[in-house]
Parts: sequence; C-alpha cells; structure tokens
Amino acid sequence: MQLGKMLDAARNAGERKLYLGNRSVQWGRIDLSAAGVVPMTRTDLHRYRLRQGDLLVCEGGEVGRAAIWRNQLSECYFQKALHRLRPKKGYDVRLMLALLEYRASTGGFANYVTQTSIAHLPRDKFIQMPIPLPSLSEQRRLGDLFDDLNGCIGSLQRLVVKKQAVKQGLMQQLLTGRMRFPGFTASWRTTNLGAVVTLQRGFDLPSRLRRRGAVPIVSSSGTSGWHDHVMVKAPGVVTGRYGTIGEVFFQSVDFWPLNTTLWVSDFHGNDERFIFYMLHRVDFATHSGKSGVPGVNRNDLHANLVTLPVSIDEQRAIADALSAIDHQVGHLERMITKKESLKKGVMQELLTGRSRLPVQGESDE
Repeated sequence: MQLGKMLDAARNAGERKLYLGNRSVQWGRIDLSAAGVVPMTRTDLHRYRLRQGDLLVCEGGEVGRAAIWRNQLSECYFQKALHRLRPKKGYDVRLMLALLEYRASTGGFANYVTQTSIAHLPRDKFIQMPIPLPSLSEQRRLGDLFDDLNGCIGSLQRLVVKKQAVKQGLMQQLLTGRMRFPGFTASWRTTNLGAVVTLQRGFDLPSRLRRRGAVPIVSSSGTSGWHDHVMVKAPGVVTGRYGTIGEVFFQSVDFWPLNTTLWVSDFHGNDERFIFYMLHRVDFATHSGKSGVPGVNRNDLHANLVTLPVSIDEQRAIADALSAIDHQVGHLERMITKKESLKKGVMQELLTGRSRLPVQGESDE
C-alpha cells in the first residue's frame, strides 16, 4: 500500500507526465477525463507508475472509493490523494474492490478514518483493516461473480446514457421543426410563452400544515415531501424558481406548489407533455432575477419567444416519441436499481461469510 505523488508546483521537477487524482477514481471505473499533468523525476517515474491490476483507493473525500487500473493508458501515475494497493501472494483485487465497496456502504471505514475538516483514510490505519482470506480459488469465483454483476450494471448504465443522448438529439430536431413526422405539413407559429401557457407562482405553506401528512408537495429541487390537509388540483409542469434554476419536472399527482416553484395553471389547449419538453429548451438563466436570491422572473418568462406546432396532433406525436424514450430510460433505471439491490444482497451474504460459493476441489459449505 502506497500513497501517490505529492503535488507541489514550487518543488516538482522533471518530465511532465499524466497522473490520476481523487476525481479520476469512481466506484469501479477510472475517469481519464479528470487526469492531470505533473513534472516527475526519474525516481518518481519508478515509484508512482501504475501497473495492470493496481487498485486505487481514495484517501480523502469519499473515503475508500476505489477502482482497478487496467492499463487504460500505456503510461500513467497517481497523486498523493490516492492509495495504490498491490496484492501479495495473488490476492484478487476484484474481491478487495468489492470488500471496500461493501464497507463504504455499511459505514465500515468509521474506525479507520481521521476526521479533521475533511475525512481521511491514513495508511497507518488502513493497513490495520481486517479482510477475509478465502482460498485463491474462492477469491477468483467471488471476483468473477462481482465482475459479472458490475458488468451487467455497467452495460445498463451505458445504455441509459445512449438513450439520453438519442433523446437530446431528437429534442433538438423535433422541438425546432427541423424534423417533421409524415402527414404534418402545417406551418409552426412563433409567439410568446404567455400566449401558450399561464405560469403561476407557488404559495407559502401555512405553518400549521408543516407536519407529516398525506398530500405530496413539489419543491424547486423536484423532491417530494409530505404534508396533510392540503390538496391543490393543478396541471403537471413545474419549473424551478429558486434553487436549481430552470429544472423542469412533471408531477402527475395533486400537489401544493411552493413559492419556490412556478407551475403551469393553464395550457391554453396545448398538449401538456409537449409543453413539458418544450420548456426544456427555454433559457431560464436569461430570466433570472437581477438582484437578491437568483430566481426566474415570471413576467419576463411569459414574454419569452417560443416556436411550436399549431396542430395539437403534431404536438402529441412529438410528445409520444420523446415519452417513449423516457419510458425506456425509466425501465432501464428500474433494472439498474434491481441489479444494485441484488448486488448489495450478494455482498451481505458472500463478503461476510454467511454463505459460501462452492469451489471445484473443495467441499461445499
């Protein structure tokens, strides 16, 4: 176990080389886009060069976050924010990665972390952390199993990214009229947003109602809380007023719109799903308040020019196409959640020794 290269602009000298820092190491993967460059001496080049199978572990930030170096580059080094673990006697780093992920999810680093302003995992404490020592054949079986689970989850996540990229491309084509569905030839109209929808500012929640109950509310962050005795029937598009400006949410149940949101109180005969997607193309930043807390000025937003189909049928056709991708993404995300739950259950069983994998040549336990 070894910490990486200290970054010191005043003292570092030598040949400039690519290095990985804390941001480059995500759970189970290396983000090369976050790599940096640092001068290194000949001694540094020997000491901090990464090899196939090195396990990189975050020393600070999200303590214990780890990924395996698989020679993604022909030459790379690592910074002091990372521990590099190299196995002795063939310990399978895939098993070690799974153990670290399990410990992180169960608070298992608490006794090994030094807490100042930021949590750190110092080497002298890290090396004292106990780990199971199954046979090499059982380690390989466990490593193969977690490789399969991680590979399945990773494939689904990459598919989500691809679907989202397709959706973004379609939105640019369909919401601007560059691409038209067969059968629709009518011209689009350009008007101000206020002629298409009526945006209403939300309300203050009375203090007597600020307790747990049975009616959902929607905040500017898009998260749902629960309060009772309040039910405001309203159409479903909500935009952020404060907080993350310009996020657009679709809330299909009854809700109490807080004063930190804007919500559509009238669609003026337009398809509400189309309006939901159209609002994603509005540049909310240009309508942010000029003083005080950043927010969206409703009157300015109503004056924003938008272009949309006159035909409600074309609006629905566009909304159907984009909704179909959203449904696919939602299905994939639910599959990811199930696979991650399965993985967590497998970790609880196999990484604690409650259950064992049968290994050829060894008795089943």
